[in-house]
Amino acid sequence: MVSAGSALKLNKVAAEALGAKEGHRVILVQDADRPNDWYLQFSPVGFLLAENKKHGGCQFLCKGLAQTLRDQFPKLTPPIRIPVATQPTELDKSQEYFALLTKAISTK
Repeated sequence: MVSAGSALKLNKVAAEALGAKEGHRVILVQDADRPNDWYLQFSPVGFLLAENKKHGGCQFLCKGLAQTLRDQFPKLTPPIRIPVATQPTELDKSQEYFALLTKAISTK
């Protein structure tokens, strides 16, 4: 979920399915050939996940990245809920990426 501010959150169900926990680090990767396609990747460097004490799950803060994702859906009012694939996508042989299912969002 992308908040109206700077928070990017994984709800409790998504965090459990991905194995995401407080203290893990993640990056978001935008596909260069398909800029509407985004992927979450666990990484030794990146945004540090914190526990979302209010709702469960995990979150990190990055105002610029949150704004970039919100700009992709100009007709929607935040918070914007973006489903995340729980099975990894292999973009290259050495790393796993979890797709943000942006096509599943209705912008009507």
